[in-house]
Amino acid sequence: MAHSFLVRKIVAICREIWDQLPPAALDNRIIQHLGHLIHCLICKYSSRSQTTSTYFLRNTPLIETVTEQVKTLHPDGTVRLAIIGCSTGAEVYSMVWMIRSVFPSLLLVPVAMDISASAIEKARAGCYWIGTSEFKKELPQEILQHIFDRDGNELKVKLWISNGIRWLVADARDPDLLGLLGPQDILLANNFLVHMKPPEAKRCLTNLLGLLRPGGLFVCRGVDLDVRESVLQSSSLEPVTTRVEEIHCADAVIDVPSGWPWEYWGLEPLDKTRPDWTFRYAAIFRKPDAS
Repeated sequence: MAHSFLVRKIVAICREIWDQLPPAALDNRIIQHLGHLIHCLICKYSSRSQTTSTYFLRNTPLIETVTEQVKTLHPDGTVRLAIIGCSTGAEVYSMVWMIRSVFPSLLLVPVAMDISASAIEKARAGCYWIGTSEFKKELPQEILQHIFDRDGNELKVKLWISNGIRWLVADARDPDLLGLLGPQDILLANNFLVHMKPPEAKRCLTNLLGLLRPGGLFVCRGVDLDVRESVLQSSSLEPVTTRVEEIHCADAVIDVPSGWPWEYWGLEPLDKTRPDWTFRYAAIFRKPDAS
């Protein structure tokens, strides 16, 4: 017990010193290497657990880029969208709102899945309140008016956004997932794989890739980069290089970049000196069309 207390105290002191470093110091290669060492140790020894915390328009550049890529999918009249680990629905509604706003004549068929029954129940209801975690990121009034019908502090997702979404309680590790969901044109797996230890995350990620049809888009942020890189390098997926840096660094103060190197979920700074930097830091990948 005393040993654990001492370790926590040392980590707290070191983190306080790190947080006082000027931004320019973080560009120093020695400091960066030290950060990677710290993060490696944190990832190795931290316990991990899932969370239902999420918020609307969490990564706007990512949502915009996925939407722009829809026109490249060559759909058969529909676009099938699956959001895995959807939590209380903020990401689902953000993504569906954006795609249906840009492509109003497109038949979008969304399915949203989470392992938490209570999260799915809240997501299906589509009712939120100002001040809750779903509004961690402050949204302009114009955006709020587009997405919600408002009654005081209660916000209800508009029917043209929520209609047709299929909500499921299921496990992303289920080997029968393809039979449950069917092949997908766009597959989102954001911000839950990082809460798994690497071996489990690799198995889960491999399982999810079986849902993606040829030509489809795979979107995966909030994951150990080594895990994603290892699994995707052995697949045929290719990175979508549009806005790689903007997506990776989005909302650095309130989102995952803020946790590095002291939290296992922290996201390492983008390093363009790496020869593989676009593959390592891309969050959107495409499965080549079947030949």
